[in-house]
Order: sequence, then structure tokens, then C-alpha cells
Amino acid sequence: MVRRALVLLLLFPLGALARGEAPAQPPRPAQVAPAPDPVAEAARRAAAVAANEAGVALADKGDLEGALSKLTEALAKAPEDATIRGNAAKVHAAIGKKHFEARKFPEASREFHTASEIVPDELEYPHLEALALAQGGADRDAIPIFERVLEKKSDRVPTLVALGASLYRLGRNKDAIARWERALALTAAEKELEEALAKARK
Repeated sequence: MVRRALVLLLLFPLGALARGEAPAQPPRPAQVAPAPDPVAEAARRAAAVAANEAGVALADKGDLEGALSKLTEALAKAPEDATIRGNAAKVHAAIGKKHFEARKFPEASREFHTASEIVPDELEYPHLEALALAQGGADRDAIPIFERVLEKKSDRVPTLVALGASLYRLGRNKDAIARWERALALTAAEKELEEALAKARK
């Protein structure tokens, strides 16, 4: 038994056993990813381009669902392609606008959100997402999205106006007035906005 204990101590030092750790293992050499097969790469790109073109053709015909199916396929094959990403986002946004016009605001906000995830730099998509939420009565959810848009572009007048409207509906008149005054300072006088400001100041 003593000999076995000594063997265990040699295999597992006391410090390691006390911490419940196995002995340190020597570092493994870094795995080098194999170079992509140029033939397979060319085939992947060709399939992505073909699916993208088919999606664009369907969108031009007004078949947004069919277009989205093809563009989703293209995006899966070439997620790095900016043109494909842009087209997919535009179709999601077009579907979102149709839902918005039909007053299906939750569905609209989801489509705009997806478009925003695909092309994060396009501020119109989160703006529309927040607008759909606000129109559906979810002003509290819309406000932080409007504010994130304004963090990236503080002089975006439509977002300032829409944010002011959400704040006003929640009874935050002072905050609403600040956004609307900022919007008026950036654009030509608008009667509807001036009337909203006058009402909020009362």
C-alpha cells in the first residue's frame, strides 16, 4: 500500500490533488486549418451568385417570400458577401413594410429586426423596427431602439420625431419636448410637429 501511495504521489503531486486538478499537460501544437479547395470554393460562390440572382428576379416580380427563400439560400452559401446580405435585408424590410401597412406590427418589427441583424450599419432598419413596436403600443420597447439609432446619428430627424412621440405617449413630456425641439432645429418648420410641441408644453 505504501508503494502504491508513493506511485500516486509521483503521478499526481499533492498540490494538484488538493485543488482537484490533473497535472498540467504540455501545450499542444496549434491546429492549422486546411487550405480551402479552390474547386469547391468556386462551386460555392457560383451557387451563391445563382441563388442571389434568382432571389432578385423573384423580388422584382413581387414574390417576396420566394425571393427571401432564395436569398436565404444564397446567404447560407456566402455569408460574407455584402451584396447578398444587402439584398436579403432589403427583402426582409419589404416584407416588414407589408406587415406594417396591414397593421401587423409585431410581425413587421420582427422582419425589420432581422434586416437590422443582417446589415447592422443601415439605421433605417432599427428605426422601422422601433416604429412598428411603437405603433403596436410597445413604446417602452421602442424607446431604447430609437435611442441606439440616435447614438450613431444624433441628427436623424425622423428618429427624433418618433422618439418624441413615444416619450409623449408615456407621459414624459419634458423628454419629448427636448427631442422635438432638436428635430425642429434641424429641419424646416413643420406645422404638425409645432402643434405637437405646443400641446406637450401645456
